Amino acid sequence: KFAHEGSFQSLLADAYVEQKDALSLEHLVSALTPPTFLWHTLEDGLVAAENSLLFAEQLRKYDVPYEMHIFPRGGHGLSLGTKETANGGIHNIEPSVVRWPELFADWVKWNI
Repeated sequence: KFAHEGSFQSLLADAYVEQKDALSLEHLVSALTPPTFLWHTLEDGLVAAENSLLFAEQLRKYDVPYEMHIFPRGGHGLSLGTKETANGGIHNIEPSVVRWPELFADWVKWNI
């Protein structure tokens, strides 16, 4: 429902219709899925935050350890959200997300 159709079409080409659902990450979670760290932004205009929420729901269903952060601001492809990683676009500078690597490092230390 919230899939980024363009990504699926680019990756799957002629197999798009047959394989889209089978390759959606929320359908691939199992008890063997590794512990997962997720972050997303509500303002991501390319991939809806609901995709991360659906994935997290499946992780929980299979008791896969995860941590998820949804930041209120920022678009798609922020990387670290800093000037250094903005790839020339001021829209990729977002102070609210710059903490995610620190959050990830803490999570890894206690979960992996």
